[in-house]
Amino acid sequence: MNNKITFKDNPWKDGHRVLEFIWSGHINEAGLCRGIQSLINAPLHRAIMISPYSQDVGVGLNTSGTLDNTVLNLGFQNLYGVDEGYRNTYTVNYPYDNQKDVPIFWYANEMPNPLSTYHKEGAKVGYPISIHTSNMRELTFTAASIKDDKNNDVPYYLADRSTMPQSISADVILIPKEPLKSGTTYTVHFEGVGGGTKVTNDWSFTTQATQLSHIEFEFMNADIIVGEQKRFKLTAYYTDSTNEDITTKAQYVIDPVSKIELSNGSMIGKLAYDNIVVKATYQNKTAVMNIKVTGPNKPVINKFPVFNDIKDHWASLAIEWGTNEGVIDGYDDGSFKANKLVSEAEFITMLLRAYKISLQEDPVSTHWADKYYSFAKEYNFATSNKEDARDSFINRTSVAEIISGIDGVNKSGNEAIQYLLDKRYSNGKNSATVEGYAGSENLTRAEALQFIKNILENGLSQIKKRY
Repeated sequence: MNNKITFKDNPWKDGHRVLEFIWSGHINEAGLCRGIQSLINAPLHRAIMISPYSQDVGVGLNTSGTLDNTVLNLGFQNLYGVDEGYRNTYTVNYPYDNQKDVPIFWYANEMPNPLSTYHKEGAKVGYPISIHTSNMRELTFTAASIKDDKNNDVPYYLADRSTMPQSISADVILIPKEPLKSGTTYTVHFEGVGGGTKVTNDWSFTTQATQLSHIEFEFMNADIIVGEQKRFKLTAYYTDSTNEDITTKAQYVIDPVSKIELSNGSMIGKLAYDNIVVKATYQNKTAVMNIKVTGPNKPVINKFPVFNDIKDHWASLAIEWGTNEGVIDGYDDGSFKANKLVSEAEFITMLLRAYKISLQEDPVSTHWADKYYSFAKEYNFATSNKEDARDSFINRTSVAEIISGIDGVNKSGNEAIQYLLDKRYSNGKNSATVEGYAGSENLTRAEALQFIKNILENGLSQIKKRY
């Protein structure tokens, strides 16, 4: 994270106090709003911004530096002489009562840092909850609780005048130790003393449901030589901080279309051209990549394999990917036979080839897949462990057990299936449910490739040992 949030405290001027808040980060088309929202998200800055005594605000944007800055200047009335009872007892909570679409997490990059006492600077934590009273009076913490919609207690870090005496006096900040759950209503209870008066607050707020935030190419600009093949990646980012490789799921428009060819996460330069624009669209979100093709114009042979039986097949992209990566081969007659069933040995072989596992031939081998099973035994794969079963068709439940196992967990049956669905390693065969997964059905060649491609694209980047 290269974003930073700092503030400057200027002296009283003409009966008003002026504070300057600065958010530093890269500005894009939504940069100004994102900068302001980042200031609100940061609890020490937020405390001043939501004060009931602020009168004026000025917003500025500086784009001349290495990092762009969003600057807020706030003016506050001098409250000396204002009714004491009002100053002592008035409090503001944030998130406020019944607030919707509250973020679920926050990166603790604020300066000063409310988590410095806990040595959690920069940590990804739950969205901060603040209770603010008059800047003229101290707020003392007595007790508080945060509960989810099932009445479970949410552990939190406390930041107040006891943990940050130089920075906090009129505020109490409750920072959940872990990100909150999406689409969940939380209830907060707070007890304290503000300016000698007991303060008790109860309120609730609801976090935002998981939504697609934006999509991004791995790189916005690329150079490629005529005839060269180069990989690219498109990622979807969600509001619950998860992401997904959508390279093969998005739609692409190339302008001009004849200069490059795109297929399954690869591009090939076909004709030299200075500025080729590739626009990707996924669920109404767009991203743009600019490509420059250099070199002499010459005929380019299509490097992507073409089989005579996969046109319009639902897994055609996965099949292209698998053959390009050396995971599987087609047949001599030019066909792929996508619906042909797969044995356990064939699936284990495809899986280890996809992970580029280098294996030595077994000099006393009795089965063509012995070297793959030696690795599987070392990592405790959930295989049948029966040599006569190696060449039997593998069903989808067994696949779920193997895949969950290489992710380091030991699950079987429906638990393994649910694990794959939860991790987005599978969307099921008929629906994203245990029943819709169709665990009793045998695996096809096309399904095997789609499984393997899914797990690689959804974060299972290395094989772990099952315990």
